[in-house]
Amino acid sequence: MISTGTLMLCKALLTAGAIMGFLLRELWLLRRMRREDEARKAAVQSAAQSPETREEGVTGTAGG
Repeated sequence: MISTGTLMLCKALLTAGAIMGFLLRELWLLRRMRREDEARKAAVQSAAQSPETREEGVTGTAGG
């Protein structure tokens, strides 16, 4: 027969493992979100620095 102390220890270890797994998952998600945010900011900055090919505007170029 398994003693009560052994069962309590197993329960505590299982709980600690579940909590650690949840925290590791959250850390992984936070890192992924930060990487995606940095990539999005870098893409916006590179798009802002590249020469634009769009027209300047109809009102500024038309003489009247």
